[in-house]
Amino acid sequence: MLHAAYIYKIHAMTDGSRSSLLAGTQENALLRWLMPSVADLIFVALLASLVFTPLSVKLLGDAGIGWHIRTGQEILTTHAIPRVDPFSAQIQKPWIAWEWLYDVIVGRLELSAGLNGVVWFTAVVIATVFAAVFRLLVKRGTDVLVALLLTLLAMSASTIHFLARPHVLTAISVYGCCRF
Repeated sequence: MLHAAYIYKIHAMTDGSRSSLLAGTQENALLRWLMPSVADLIFVALLASLVFTPLSVKLLGDAGIGWHIRTGQEILTTHAIPRVDPFSAQIQKPWIAWEWLYDVIVGRLELSAGLNGVVWFTAVVIATVFAAVFRLLVKRGTDVLVALLLTLLAMSASTIHFLARPHVLTAISVYGCCRF
């Protein structure tokens, strides 16, 4: 009987809800609220590893981030999306700024918090995506351990794309489409 309650408690925590074994009492409400779910632990662990380990330098490992930051700062200064490439050797070369919203976000973050702000933003987005993927798998009926294994596999396969680039925001859009 104890074993069955233990499994139920783990299952109740994985979907983001708090343990239902403690439900109904006011003194346990704070404990239920403070009890982290597995998805919360995935988020915290991935965020900490991306921010406080050498992986934080890897997030800035693509030379294009400087271009995105500078373009965002240019948009913030002029209040207009550039129509020509201001950084090209060819003067007045036509250009479409596809990633203008990301550029504005990282340009603003760099102005207010430096490159650390860009790293934190990117790490929060990546950690949010994988915590959400885990929650989605469990919500759709996947076993907790299988969901954890699949999430870890997806994380390890995606590490090549852990860069401060606009495509990290695309992952949130893909997750949003998969939810329904």
